[in-house]
Amino acid sequence: MPTEMTLYTINGSCSDAVVALCAHLGLPVELRERRDHDADLATVNPSRTVPTLVTDDGLTLTETTAILNHLARSFAAEMLGRTPAMRARNDEMLSFLATSVYNAFLLRFRPDRSAEDPAAQQAIRAMSDAEIAKVLDMLETRISNQTFALGENLTSSDFFLLVMLNWADRIDGGLLRSRPKLAAHFEALKEMPFHARAFGAQAA
Repeated sequence: MPTEMTLYTINGSCSDAVVALCAHLGLPVELRERRDHDADLATVNPSRTVPTLVTDDGLTLTETTAILNHLARSFAAEMLGRTPAMRARNDEMLSFLATSVYNAFLLRFRPDRSAEDPAAQQAIRAMSDAEIAKVLDMLETRISNQTFALGENLTSSDFFLLVMLNWADRIDGGLLRSRPKLAAHFEALKEMPFHARAFGAQAA
């Protein structure tokens, strides 16, 4: 077990996936909100993006998927997939979440990154609603009919998916209610012990 690591976060962002995985694995980690530790973050990651993880041996890692897979590989390799085929499926799911799904939500939450004009930003938000519905439909067909995204075993992709489902629920609970597999998966993850530990720790 490592000594305490440091994780720079923004509550409600993709860093929630790493917070949840650390809670699930029982890893000692100090959570630092970016707004309170911006100068410290800049010294280890000049881009100041979150999540940023600094491990006990001095390794600094960015990008949600890289951090999730590093932690899984280091402390619970079965969470990458128990067979070569499942590892490939886990990588595939993580890539889809980090690109198509994330980008659809980014249009909704940060239209200012694409346009300065308020009217144009509103148009981007409207377009994002269709994109979010599209990627959620794709997820509904991709995830398994079992407890977790890829079957009965929890994988690193479940933690990234949890964030996307949280975002969908925050926008409109109907987005999940109309997609029964996603809704069931969301409820299953919220019932996992790590969920209360992770998000209780963030709220503290």
